[in-house]
Amino acid sequence: MIFNAPSWQLFLCFIAGLAYAVALYLRDRKLKEAPIWLKSILGAFRFIGVSIICFLLLSPLFKSTEESREKPILIFVHDNSNSLLIGEDSSYIKKDYKAAYKKLITRLSDRFEIDEYTVGQDFKLNNDIDFKAEGSNLALAFNEISQRYYKRNIGTIVLATDGIFNEGNYPLGAAKQIQNTSIYTIALGDTTVRKDLLIEQIKNNKTAYLGNDFPVEVEIKANKLRGGKFTLELKEGEKLLETKQIEIDNNSFNAILPFRINASKIGVHRYSVSLSQIDGELTYKNNVKDFYIQVLSSKKKVLLLANGPHPDLGALRIAIERNQNYEAKIVYHSKFDGNFDKSNLIILHQLPNQNPKVQQWLKQIESKKIPTLFVWGGLSNFGYINNSSYPFKLVGFRGELEDVTPLLSSDFNSFTISSELKNELKSFPPLHVPFGQQRAPNSQNVLCYQSINGIGKSDALISFSKWNGVKTGLITGEGIWRWKLYKPKLFNELVNKTVQFLSVTEDKNRLRVNAKETYSTNEPLIINAEVFNESYELVNDPELDLTIKNEKDEVFEHSFSKSGNAYRLNAGNYPNGTYTYTAKTEINGESFTVQGAFNVIELKREMINSVADHRLLYQIAQEHDGAMFFPSQLSELENAILNRDDMVDIVYKENSFEDLINWKLLFYFILALFSLEWLVRKWQGGY
Repeated sequence: MIFNAPSWQLFLCFIAGLAYAVALYLRDRKLKEAPIWLKSILGAFRFIGVSIICFLLLSPLFKSTEESREKPILIFVHDNSNSLLIGEDSSYIKKDYKAAYKKLITRLSDRFEIDEYTVGQDFKLNNDIDFKAEGSNLALAFNEISQRYYKRNIGTIVLATDGIFNEGNYPLGAAKQIQNTSIYTIALGDTTVRKDLLIEQIKNNKTAYLGNDFPVEVEIKANKLRGGKFTLELKEGEKLLETKQIEIDNNSFNAILPFRINASKIGVHRYSVSLSQIDGELTYKNNVKDFYIQVLSSKKKVLLLANGPHPDLGALRIAIERNQNYEAKIVYHSKFDGNFDKSNLIILHQLPNQNPKVQQWLKQIESKKIPTLFVWGGLSNFGYINNSSYPFKLVGFRGELEDVTPLLSSDFNSFTISSELKNELKSFPPLHVPFGQQRAPNSQNVLCYQSINGIGKSDALISFSKWNGVKTGLITGEGIWRWKLYKPKLFNELVNKTVQFLSVTEDKNRLRVNAKETYSTNEPLIINAEVFNESYELVNDPELDLTIKNEKDEVFEHSFSKSGNAYRLNAGNYPNGTYTYTAKTEINGESFTVQGAFNVIELKREMINSVADHRLLYQIAQEHDGAMFFPSQLSELENAILNRDDMVDIVYKENSFEDLINWKLLFYFILALFSLEWLVRKWQGGY
């Protein structure tokens, strides 16, 4: 029991109870005839009751301690990738070894708490070991364990794998996160280099443009096949594009074979590279590999129309063209023919100026509803700008410029920028901004405000709005080339995000379907969709159906599930191939349809490297006070774990405190004392 009051206050509680009882029963003449022993008992009741009440006023606490024990946790992590079944011992791994592994866990579960995981592309608890994962991310296992078991009583970690990884960081480095915990490894797989011919990698762009030739590089590898010959075939669908005969001249053969393919038709195209089979190969699954190219009609064109030469122009053009879907062209107003028909976005640098022809171009841009980014400078004609329909204006400009640095707006929501750019933006070099009073529409969305010597202004430095219903942007100063020199990567990000936001046409369709361009064979086909009413509010009352068609014109029907205000479809796993889809719904009797396409690819990353890396497993175990064992040594692994003296139960003690005034039994006890006292006094005529 705990109370924070001084001990003399506790003594006063008893004095108060005693004084109350003595005063009541020595001076009460109504109980004059009652026996002394009875008055003594009644006085004791009053003394105890009053003393307890006074004691409760001191807010005493009752302390209780609860003790719990946590057994050491043994974490078993098993590689679930299909590379473990490539070797000749695949039957043993699937049956005998797997059964022995499960029995080991069962035996150890009597003494320890066991958590079982599999690792492939994902890290899963209590997942069946089926060797179907198409990737190996061993570092993920250590990352997840360090987070999930922080400050837990981990006894040891057992990792069963062949040491092959093709995703994530280097496992030895990731294992360093595990501190003060032993790690044992079970070395699976075969370290022998076997005869095999394989496609190691295909390098290609994801997109190409109609009429252009695009490059493709195929990396071939052959082990222990010196003197052998094979044929490489490159196909588009079933159409043979090119054939090459290749002779293997050594036992560690590597070759990079270049191809050029013409993009002759718009759409998504499936290409395949296949190698003829050679007797004695470890597996033929890695002799074939597909890749996909999306052929677009043309790149989006950005016109940089300028008042004259300026370093800003080159910096903007280079940043824009880092995105392969855009091409930028610099034209000075004195040499421009006034044709905007091929422009998807126009950047006006210090325009309009005093030239009436340029002012007419501004009206033409407005009528054609072309997205525009204005860059103001000392040569901009603010007299014309202020009298035009252009949403941004500057009043009181008298030819003066001031140096202004950016200050990020917390309310900007037109697009997202990286946290690195957010943190660094305030340190960017200043721009030369025309001095005056800026006026902007209420719809203005400010990316960053102007700041002078660290003091923020209400005027925007970079902002966006609508001009005649079309997206428009403004950079209120010149000298943005300095940003490129200061932080090239962040400058490129800012320019590309701005250009993409302004140039992408707003989707006014009332049915929108969001599907990835590419899925893998081992991931479910997840597609999201949205339906809008006439006011462009999200609704999901109507039913939404999806029809998927493969290359053989086989049709698969699905229905979306309703998720919040939108729709979601999990169509399960699909085999390798190119698919088209049609989504259909009906809103108030009006039909809406959206069509699209996607690819499903078989990764086959586990087929590229079949040589187990037991050296890696040995290093991991040695650096963490463990040891490496082979599948035939599971009993030795069990003994090593059981013989460790650093795996003990941890006892946790948790103290809890409760106010005694909340104890109901104490309340009933006091009530019983006073009630009994009252009844006896009533019987004796004391009331």
